[in-house]
Amino acid sequence: MTRRTAILIGMAGTVLGGIVLDLLDLIAFKALAVSLWGSTQTAFTWLGGSAVMSRWTLGLLWLAAFIVLFVAGSLVFAWVRDRTVASEFSAFKYTHDSFHGLLWRWRWSSDGSIHTIVPFCPHCDMQIVPQHEGAYRAVAPLVFRCEDCDVKHYEVPNEVSWDEVVQDIQLRVQRNVRRMADEAARTPAENT
Repeated sequence: MTRRTAILIGMAGTVLGGIVLDLLDLIAFKALAVSLWGSTQTAFTWLGGSAVMSRWTLGLLWLAAFIVLFVAGSLVFAWVRDRTVASEFSAFKYTHDSFHGLLWRWRWSSDGSIHTIVPFCPHCDMQIVPQHEGAYRAVAPLVFRCEDCDVKHYEVPNEVSWDEVVQDIQLRVQRNVRRMADEAARTPAENT
């Protein structure tokens, strides 16, 4: 057998094998299609057939269908609305604001509490370290002075501690978060 003959026999075998496999696929597809078509016809024949049922039973079935559709639609609407409000407002994005003439920055912990509250100069953005001015710390006021600008921005009376200032800022931040959340939750019709 020559090389040419071997190549021709190999090609003929490949072509015949492909034709046989295509015919088997076609036969299997036709059998599946015929089976699906028959099942579909049977289902539509059953659905289209008549049944003895009183009108009030049919009315109750229609009423139940409407109730199910209404409840499902309401749940989908509420889910979409809540996702929209949640995507529009996130307290974790609110990380700075101005209070008492100072720029305050803070961080949020994973449980939603505020920590690391730090004051900054509103003019040069320098971090401010509050200090007691005066010889006696117990009676000296807490002063927020920018070391870069040499401007006194805020003075706290001596009876107010740094912890009380931080608590005041936390309360103001929480109030603003509630206001922003309420504003974001309003529908567009209420905003106009």
